[in-house]
Amino acid sequence: MKMSHKHYADINNERIDKGFDILDEALGKIINDHKLNFFEVLTVLTMLDTKVKQNNISQYLLETVTRFQETINSEDVKGV
Repeated sequence: MKMSHKHYADINNERIDKGFDILDEALGKIINDHKLNFFEVLTVLTMLDTKVKQNNISQYLLETVTRFQETINSEDVKGV
């Protein structure tokens, strides 16, 4: 299983704009329908930021461990 690392630098402005629009709509609903104040909204955004960072860290660690295991398995097969 060959993994591509391109996704780390794969920036697509159309996808970013679409994601922004979705989050903007959701924040509008949070503020208008659920009446969150400024500090509550900042708390929600901070929680999202933390979740995204943690998911990226977890993905990086998973890919690193997978590459390491593939290297070890390859060396075992070769008898190194």
